[in-house]
Parts: sequence; structure tokens; C-alpha cells
Amino acid sequence: MYSGFDYELDEAGRRKVERRTDDTALEYDYNTRGELISAQRRRDNGSLRSDWTHAYSYDDSGNRVSRLTPEGRRVKGRRVRGRV
Repeated sequence: MYSGFDYELDEAGRRKVERRTDDTALEYDYNTRGELISAQRRRDNGSLRSDWTHAYSYDDSGNRVSRLTPEGRRVKGRRVRGRV
């Protein structure tokens, strides 16, 4: 464990699960082009934290064009690149 996190990688070497010291885990999903399409946090019991789920969309060139926030708000433009 490094800095309080433990990582599980997928077959392509991308971060798939990040286990945290607060008994939650961040789960990451990717599309066929390797772009991050969702990030969500689960509690230790496996239940989803609805206050921490993000979804991302990309244009045909691979640029992130929107982010769906946990509140259901779609962010476009310059603020799309928000941290995961």
C-alpha cells in the first residue's frame, strides 16, 4: 500500500480499482479506445456512493468533451478536465 491507497490494474495496465484507507474503493471503467468513461466510489459493503459517480464522453479525436457530475449536471467546455 502506498500513500494509503492500494491499486488493482486491468490487463492494459490502467487503474481499475483504487482501494482507500476510508474503506471505500474507486472503480474506473474505460472504452475500447482506453479513455476513462466512468469513475465511481463504493463503500466497503459494495454499495455505491451516489454522491461520487462521474461519467465522461469524448469526441472522435479522443478529446474529453463532457463530464456528468454526481448531481446529474453535464459540464462541457473548459471545465470538463476536472480531476477524478
